[in-house]
Amino acid sequence: MRAAAAAVGLALGACGSPSAVAASPAAGAAVDDRLVFSADGSTLSGGGGTGSGGSGTWLHNFSADTVLGAGAEYQQIANAHWTAGTLSASFGLGQSPAKTHAYAEVHEGAGDIGTRAFHYSLVAAGILGIGKSMGRTTWLLVGDHQNVAGTSRTTISLTCALSLRAQGQVH
Repeated sequence: MRAAAAAVGLALGACGSPSAVAASPAAGAAVDDRLVFSADGSTLSGGGGTGSGGSGTWLHNFSADTVLGAGAEYQQIANAHWTAGTLSASFGLGQSPAKTHAYAEVHEGAGDIGTRAFHYSLVAAGILGIGKSMGRTTWLLVGDHQNVAGTSRTTISLTCALSLRAQGQVH
């Protein structure tokens, strides 16, 4: 429980700082560095246990269209715990304000379930705003691959969000 309290305190302290809530950089903005902190709590169904975790990530934008991140995360629930290093990147493609963005992230780490050790690996990539704007829709294409203790899962999903109001329509 002390780990959960420390993670929550760290997250609240970070969110209370002016740099944590600063506006996103404008187009053509200068290089910017940010620290992002998170904390969480979890419960297994059926009373199987509770858990907590947290993460810290450094983000660096090279331009308004290119961001790189590196960090670490820790999670624990019931008798399991794991730590992972993270690396992420996002790139804007094209010239229009409603441009396509590509991103990728990798989480690599290890942990234990009781006395049994395991390796944790997650690789994800996606494209937001596939091609040109299609009326009132926003498209997201995501693929990921997870490998936990030799059990693998690969997922590819395509999501379409439809805006109920035409762009530029006032409430």
